[in-house]
Amino acid sequence: MIATLLFLFFVSIMILGLFLIFKKSGNHDIDFITNILGWVLIIPSILGILQSLKILWISKLNFV
Repeated sequence: MIATLLFLFFVSIMILGLFLIFKKSGNHDIDFITNILGWVLIIPSILGILQSLKILWISKLNFV
């Protein structure tokens, strides 16, 4: 159940990121900022979707 909710959460973040990337307002400064914000949302959502589908396993990194 938790995996399904996490999957839906990451899909909704990805949809929001895609919306921000493809949204064009005509103002180049605003478009640049929303494009960066969209990519900031999409990259972790792709990793979260792959991890929730058990395609990608990210374990804790030991920096010792």
